[in-house]
Amino acid sequence: MLKNNLNRNIYFHTHPNNFFTRLLGVIFIIVVAVYCPMYHQFTIVQLFKGILGNLSVVSLCLLLILLIRIVFLIKLNMSAVFNYPFAIILVILASLVYLSTFNFISFDLYSLGYFPNHVILFCFGIVEIYFWCYARVYAWIWLIALISFYFKILPSNNLCDYLFDPLLWLILCVWLIVRLSYRLRKNHSIF
Repeated sequence: MLKNNLNRNIYFHTHPNNFFTRLLGVIFIIVVAVYCPMYHQFTIVQLFKGILGNLSVVSLCLLLILLIRIVFLIKLNMSAVFNYPFAIILVILASLVYLSTFNFISFDLYSLGYFPNHVILFCFGIVEIYFWCYARVYAWIWLIALISFYFKILPSNNLCDYLFDPLLWLILCVWLIVRLSYRLRKNHSIF
């Protein structure tokens, strides 16, 4: 029974050394990205960080999940990585913060992240309980982000920088649009 569950969740190709080949390939890509200068003596990581800035803890956790998926060939549906409540909450929260940053909303929501009081942490607690009941992966990711904020792992002192970033917001917006358009096409198809 356990072997069937393992085979259903993890699959390997016919060659037994394929896992080590993928692992060495990922290590090689990471070493090249971190240490080899590519453009004007900048590495890929330096260029990426220069364009996007620091990624949030949530983005880093999602990238780690996808990297584990690639290396260990775990069958993960993208809906297991992104789900609707998580995507909608982050898109709305990030949109409100970015709109207030660009003065489309007169109240500055980003500045609340510097001094999160009990009300903000209570709201995040409610969201955490919701995620724990319906999407435990995101409950753990948000818990890691809150613990990272407590220990100030990133150079920023703002809670918003630990929860989302523009790249994650853009990826989730595109994912929501694609999923909703797919669902609309599926509902309106003749067949």
